[in-house]
Amino acid sequence: VQSYYQVSLNIEIDQPKLVGDVEADVCIIGGGYTGLSTALYLVKEGVNVLLLESNKLASGASGANGGQVSGGMRRDQFYLEKTLGVDYAKALWEIGEKSKYHAKDLIDKYQIKCDYKKGIAHPNHKQKYCEESQRYVDHMNKNYDYHDIVYLSDNEMRDVTGSNTYYGGSYDEGEAHCHPLNYALGIAKAAISAGAKIYENSPALSYKVNDDHVKVITKEGSIKAARVVLACNGYLGNLEKSLTSKILPMNNYIVATKPLDSQTIKKINPRDIAFADSRFVINYFRLSADKRLLFGGGENYSQELSKN
Repeated sequence: VQSYYQVSLNIEIDQPKLVGDVEADVCIIGGGYTGLSTALYLVKEGVNVLLLESNKLASGASGANGGQVSGGMRRDQFYLEKTLGVDYAKALWEIGEKSKYHAKDLIDKYQIKCDYKKGIAHPNHKQKYCEESQRYVDHMNKNYDYHDIVYLSDNEMRDVTGSNTYYGGSYDEGEAHCHPLNYALGIAKAAISAGAKIYENSPALSYKVNDDHVKVITKEGSIKAARVVLACNGYLGNLEKSLTSKILPMNNYIVATKPLDSQTIKKINPRDIAFADSRFVINYFRLSADKRLLFGGGENYSQELSKN
């Protein structure tokens, strides 16, 4: 069964399987956001780049996520300041901000059509969280000079969600949402146009670092390169055994409704923004370009991807 993102592609990319022995300056293993953007940046600097993807490009999390373009880290600045100190917390915040705006720069520079829209709201599912949300917004305004975030009261949040099950929370105009697969393939198209060599359905079976080169082995070929980049995310497998035990794959799921009528849209998402609530395993949702509700949540922990 194809995902909603797969059936709503606006770009098709088919790259050959690697057959035979080849050479490159850099071999990148993994065809998601990290691998594709690395390939793009390196090839623009004149580096001979070869990228291996075990399946289709962006067939993992890069092409099947919630499509939310947000800054910050997994834990908020309150936690990071307490745990790491203010300086480190602010350094991490700046990294998140740079990545958020850099994504928009890529979209603009390469004219990537991925339905990019501004705004993510973070509603609380328990009223007791609202006071901390208000303090967090004030803290970010005052101490980080970040004014894209505002606090929404219970009634304001219910107006934008159409749900009485939520209380107040924050709304961040600096965050955004997009079609994640079209975004990834837009980066791939730019990298290929710039001269990067990309091979699909070519899993790397092993690699060996020698004195003057790295040798990467696939089922039907090999790559000799000066450097190797492992851009595999949770799909590293046994390729790098020192990291295997440190990776916990997590699968999260999204359902898509049929296209909704204008009256329903006006009720449940009049601003056409994205949402990510306060649950530990969050519920997140937004409208697609063709006005379907894309609703995500739930997790399991497995190397195996769902068949549907």
